[in-house]
Amino acid sequence: MVLRILRYISPRPWGTIRAQAGRRSESLHRIVQRVWDPDPASESRTRFEAGGNVLWTPVRICPDGRLKYERPRQGERFGWLASRASPARHSRTSSNLDISAELLSSHPKRRAEVLCDNRFLITFRLEDIPPGDPIMASVIEGSGKVMLLLGGRWLWPQVVWRHKGEDVVVACISAPELDWYQPAPGVRKHYSTSPPSETVQEARFPWQDIVHFNFIRVLDEH
Repeated sequence: MVLRILRYISPRPWGTIRAQAGRRSESLHRIVQRVWDPDPASESRTRFEAGGNVLWTPVRICPDGRLKYERPRQGERFGWLASRASPARHSRTSSNLDISAELLSSHPKRRAEVLCDNRFLITFRLEDIPPGDPIMASVIEGSGKVMLLLGGRWLWPQVVWRHKGEDVVVACISAPELDWYQPAPGVRKHYSTSPPSETVQEARFPWQDIVHFNFIRVLDEH
């Protein structure tokens, strides 16, 4: 199970040894010992990494299904959340990907596909870019770039327009966070993700309907 989780979360190429913490016995044993510790008050219940660029974070599972980053209360369920770890400081610049050339080579009639962080296949429907679009116009004339940057709690890719010394997000993944668990038996689910306000809806990112993000990792046993 640990190897499957590592393969699923890691930004290393899927199925490789690097995506599985090198398959080192010491690393795998460390994960098992801490994640399967039955004591909710254990001092080992702190976030940690043990290879594969995967971060393990202890969570409290509230009776209504919410996950919180704190110690569980008496009688509550508890668990761990595995997520993509932040890039090392020396490698953060390498996670910023300039995809201007890929877009130019496919513009204006074809679609472009870009692999990002070995986790997402991002499709650009270039045929849907309207005439006179300032983002694409700047890329064509060389005064701007389209970048893929990792951002947010889960380090999801964001499409960023780099122009005149500024970075502007033009498309990103829009999804609720931590609304995954069902309530305990007999407990009503009384929370929900609030719908975006009209102001937020009106301020949509200019390329949001042009870009499609597809998470491509699989929970395969092999």
